Amino acid sequence: VAKTENQQKLIDALETKTCIVAKGSAGTGKTFCTIGYAARLFLQRKIDKIIITRPNVSTGKTIGLLPGDKNEKMAAWCGPAISVLKEYLGESLFELALKREQIIMQPIETIRGCSFSDSFVCIDEAQNLEIDEVKAIVTRIGENSKIVFMGDTSQSDLKHTNGLKFLIDAINKDDEIKSYSSVIEFTIDDVVRSDLCAAWVKYLYKTAA
Repeated sequence: VAKTENQQKLIDALETKTCIVAKGSAGTGKTFCTIGYAARLFLQRKIDKIIITRPNVSTGKTIGLLPGDKNEKMAAWCGPAISVLKEYLGESLFELALKREQIIMQPIETIRGCSFSDSFVCIDEAQNLEIDEVKAIVTRIGENSKIVFMGDTSQSDLKHTNGLKFLIDAINKDDEIKSYSSVIEFTIDDVVRSDLCAAWVKYLYKTAA
């Protein structure tokens, strides 16, 4: 159930569009609404797979190489999305779907050559995508699939490029791409995580301006 007008716009876009961009500050429910919607489609058997990925760009200094197999490594990056999936699906169903490769944690570095049909593709922290990565991702989408980019351009850890901006510009410039797409702009008034989170987001936006 949407808590804000822009959350409802996101849900409406998820129902009607193929490519969705949810852009805005932390704590606005972009990931929660998107992953929750993907879980609902999965439970209704309207999609076969949920693909989760995000750029492996660290916020600060790295702690070094992560141990484990692909899923164990990606779990460290996809933690927020995984938590929401487990909340909607339950721990047992999540683990079963992961084992059956119905839930896939896909590294972006190996995404070229993939084809995602009957799938819901979620890209978190999309503000850290390189332009070439965006080009590779958007051309992976097959039939009966949706792709959602979630990000906050004010929290990009890249200094020289902005793949999310490239994506939004392309949607706005090309009428054919735009017909399949929707860009939802969340604002500081949409923060629902906590009052403290909202206060910090407002302060950071004010001081950045």
